[in-house]
Parts: sequence; C-alpha cells; structure tokens
Amino acid sequence: MYYNPTTANVNNLGGELGITVGVISSDLNVGYSYGQIYATGTLYKMYDDTSDVRRNWNIAPYSYVGTSQINYAVNAIYNRYVGKWPRSYELIIPKAKNDNATNFPLLRYSDVLLMLAEAENEINGPTVLAHQYLNLVRKRANAYQFIGAKTITDPDAFRQTIQNERARELCFEGLRKTDLIRWGILYTTMKAVANDFAVNGGGYSWGAIAGNNFSQRYLFYPIPQSEMSLNKSLVQNPGW
Repeated sequence: MYYNPTTANVNNLGGELGITVGVISSDLNVGYSYGQIYATGTLYKMYDDTSDVRRNWNIAPYSYVGTSQINYAVNAIYNRYVGKWPRSYELIIPKAKNDNATNFPLLRYSDVLLMLAEAENEINGPTVLAHQYLNLVRKRANAYQFIGAKTITDPDAFRQTIQNERARELCFEGLRKTDLIRWGILYTTMKAVANDFAVNGGGYSWGAIAGNNFSQRYLFYPIPQSEMSLNKSLVQNPGW
C-alpha cells in the first residue's frame, strides 16, 4: 500500500483502514472516519482479563468531539467503535478524508502461533507445546498465562480457548467468519450474538437483526446455475 496525499496520481494506491472501520470523526486532524462498524458486546466480554491491553485497543473506549476524546461510561459496551486502526497514528500529513497508507495485514505471526496451538491440540491434545504457542500470543497482550493452576487439560476446553483467543487477537481482520465456518459453529454463534444484543443491547438491540436473519443456507454459497446446467450430477447446496 502506498499513498501520497500531495500528488493527484492514479497510481497512488490508498486504503480505508480506520476510515470506514474506525472511530467516527469529522475532523481531518484526528483523521476522518465514517465509523460504519460497531464492535459487539459479545467480543467485549471475551476479554475476561482486565490486564489484557487488546480490549481497549481493538474496541475504542472513547469517541470524538472535535479533536477531544470523550470516554464512554464503563457499562456502555454496545455502542463502541472499532479502535484497531486509529487514524491518529498516521504519519503522512496532511491526512486525506478517504484514503490512507495503512497496510491491511495478510498474515500475522500471532495468527500462525494460534494455528499451531490449535493443530497441536487437535492431534495431541493440550500439550505443553500447545500452551507455549498460546501463551506467546497472550504474553504480548499482557494477558495472564495458561500455566500452573490455569493449565488446560481438556482438549474441548482448549479448543474453546483458542476460538476465543482468535477473536480477541484477530478481530476486524476478516478471519472470523471463515474460522466459525470451519469449526462448524457459525450458525449458533450468530444466534448467540443476536440474543445477547436483544437481551443486553438496550438502544442498540437492532444489532440482533443480522443474527436473527441468518439461516443455515448461508453456510455455503449457491452453486451457480450455469454450472448446474453443465453438470447434471451436481446437487445444489442446502437451502438454495
């Protein structure tokens, strides 16, 4: 990704990290953001360790009034914006309204470590090695380590921990849906998030709409009719 805000050139590629997905702001000094995506209370509550610095980085505990940060009330967890891509950290000045040079991560080391921990657990159970991979990710976040009394001995419990850890570490990086599909829990997770919004979301209970409208058919794309016509042995995916 590269971008030069001082030159009008079609070759100056620019992205929108922090612009469409960020803390809403109309101030160019802070960095303009449309704030089109909220975090969820479900994700917020996954950060069960108050020392875990990722929560307030990924889920902004503030909004903007002009250039001033206004902190949310402690219990206001359903109206917070994505804070992972803060435009205030951009080094290229002046900041453009709809472009920036922030790179979107394609593969991170923490993603690889969590893949290794998950694979090790699925093959050999929650071994010392699986815990080491997991703890490396958590150490960077200043989160408690799964050692001693916190060592996990049950493979199912370790799998659940990995599922939550991937949400905590990799949220808003375009990986969650495919993770939930391969674990076979996309449908149940969507319904659980919808229920949490409905029960606890207050004025933001409209956040339940996506989960309430989700059905099993959306686990797979439909096979294109052109392919179905060419191959009479194909069977259309369920629901389509």
